[in-house]
Amino acid sequence: MSVHRPALPLVHVASDQLEVLTFLAIALGGSWPLMLVAGPGPLTLLAAWVPGVAALVLTQMHGRGALRRLGMDRLGWPDAYLFAIWVPVLFAAGLIAVTVALGGGRLDDDVGGLHLASGDVPVGEVVQQVVAAVTLAPLANAFVMLGSELGWRAFLLPRLLPLGSWRAITATSLFWWLWQLPLVLDPRSDRWPLEGASFLFWCLLVGEILGWLYLRTRSVWAPALFSGAIGATSFLPTLVLRDVAPDAASPIGPAALVIPALVVFLIRLRSHGEIQLGR
Repeated sequence: MSVHRPALPLVHVASDQLEVLTFLAIALGGSWPLMLVAGPGPLTLLAAWVPGVAALVLTQMHGRGALRRLGMDRLGWPDAYLFAIWVPVLFAAGLIAVTVALGGGRLDDDVGGLHLASGDVPVGEVVQQVVAAVTLAPLANAFVMLGSELGWRAFLLPRLLPLGSWRAITATSLFWWLWQLPLVLDPRSDRWPLEGASFLFWCLLVGEILGWLYLRTRSVWAPALFSGAIGATSFLPTLVLRDVAPDAASPIGPAALVIPALVVFLIRLRSHGEIQLGR
C-alpha cells in the first residue's frame, strides 16, 4: 500500500510582482539601516533575520502552512548535508592552496600550531577550533543564517522560477549581494570597487550553490547549513598562512572564487540544463 504525498507547492507559486516588491522593500529597507548604523554586532544578527521575518509574514498572509511552504518541514536529499558541511572546508583549503601558489602568502612553519610536518603533538586549542569548525559551529551558525535563507532562497527564489531555474538563481543571488553590501563595503576605502566586484562574483557563485541546494532538497535547512559552514570555516586560512598580502586570503577575495567556480561548473555539468527539482 503506497501513501500519496501531495506535491509541494514550490513550482506552483504565483509570480506576484507586488508581493516580490514588498518583500524586497522590507528585506532591504529593514536591514540596511541596522547594518549601516550598527556595523558588525548584535544588531547585525537582527538584520540577518529581517528577510526571514518578511518571508514568514508575507507567506502567512496568503494562507496557512507558512513553514511547509517555505521548506521548513522537511530535510530532503540526505547527502546534501554532507555536501553542506564539507564543501566549505574545500573552499578554505582551496583558498590556502591558491594563496600559496600565487605567492600571496606562505604556510606557517608549524601549520598554525598543528605541527603536522614535524610530528609533534598538535596544540590542543587549535585542534579544538578545527574540530568545532566542521561539527558544532556550522549547526550554530545555521540558525543565524536561517533568516537569510528563508527570505532569499525559500521565498524569493520560487517566485522567480518562471524565468527558468538558473536565471531565477542568478537574480536571487544579485539581490542577496545587494542586501549584504553595507556589511562588506567601506566607501572610504580605496579598494572598495575591487572588493565590491569580487564580492559580486562570490555571491553569484555561492548563491548558485545555495539555490541549487534549495531546489534539489526543497528544504531551507540545507542552504542554511551550507551558509553556516562557510562562516564557521572562513577563519581556517588565518591559522596556517603567514606574511599574507592585503586581501590575498580574504574569504570573499579573488583567490576565494576558484573552488566555488569549480563546484558551480561541476553542478551545471551534471544538471544538463535545468535543475532536477527534489521530491
